Amino acid sequence: MFISKNKKTYGNYYLYYTGENGLRKSVSTKTSNRKHALEFLINFKNNQQKSFIPSVKPLNKFSELEEKVIQYVRSNFRKGTQNIYSITIKNFKKILGDKKLNEITSHDIEFYKSCRLKEVSPTTCNINLTTLKSIFNLGIKFGWALYNPAKGITKLRIPQKEKLCFSDEEISILSRVIGKNRLMQNIVLFGLYTGCRMNEILNLQWKDIDLTERIIHIRNKDDFNTKTGKSRMIPICEKLNSVINGMISDNGKIITFHEPESYLFHKNDNQRYSKNSISHYFKNYLRKAGLSEKFHFHCLRHTFITNCIKRNININYVQNLAGHSDLKTTLGYTHIGIEDLKRAILAID
Repeated sequence: MFISKNKKTYGNYYLYYTGENGLRKSVSTKTSNRKHALEFLINFKNNQQKSFIPSVKPLNKFSELEEKVIQYVRSNFRKGTQNIYSITIKNFKKILGDKKLNEITSHDIEFYKSCRLKEVSPTTCNINLTTLKSIFNLGIKFGWALYNPAKGITKLRIPQKEKLCFSDEEISILSRVIGKNRLMQNIVLFGLYTGCRMNEILNLQWKDIDLTERIIHIRNKDDFNTKTGKSRMIPICEKLNSVINGMISDNGKIITFHEPESYLFHKNDNQRYSKNSISHYFKNYLRKAGLSEKFHFHCLRHTFITNCIKRNININYVQNLAGHSDLKTTLGYTHIGIEDLKRAILAID
């Protein structure tokens, strides 16, 4: 049960509830004043239609909603998503305090947005807004809140980011600079030939490599989940096959059979490298190679996906290889590059 304004009726609030037949129903509060509309809702709940309107016990303060939502999120979402909810709630309370739920307005949300924008990027600010909407929607869903003050709040416009890709020449320069550091050399080549995210590469174990079928399995594990929560398979190309065979020879034994739990890239105690440490090493090599500071490890993934598209691989296949949950993300790589434009001009000449 919740109230929401209806612009077609001069901005009056309507009360929406579920009838005994399971269908949503509505009734006008006959007022555009939110406080009066909430009083209408309370009276309606307590004094009318008690036989079929579900009992709603709205919470009082935001901290009470926080407790319920965090409990729900811990049971239903991954750790990364849990952190987003926790950070959003923490900053909401820091900016607005522990307000009563029925006193939080859209103006409060706009104020929260403006404050967060001073501290974080527009992209992060938009993530916070989306999370806030989800928090209040959960509140409405379970009867903890009566309305969503974040509903209708406009997110910030984000200029489209350029998806940086390495050219063949830049990859050659980078490879020469990395030189005999086989660890970094192999990690880079895995990124370039599979398009995997860094965490996916660092969590690869030898049991995930099927040399007979020449397939890499990217899958969820007890201590690791893929970004989308879905597993996928990536065929091993000839160049990557040579890299993997070289790794087996370097270790002097067939690890695939004897140490299936070992990580492909690990320290002496079979502990995984952290994402931060590999990013740090990679950035240092980029600087030594004299390449742009804009580049980062994820650009290897961009390069793989872009190369697939340039080779006219079916876009649905590319989506599957990249592990994109939404085809729109993959389509974002189908941009026209400057080299394509140059070839078009030459064709005119």
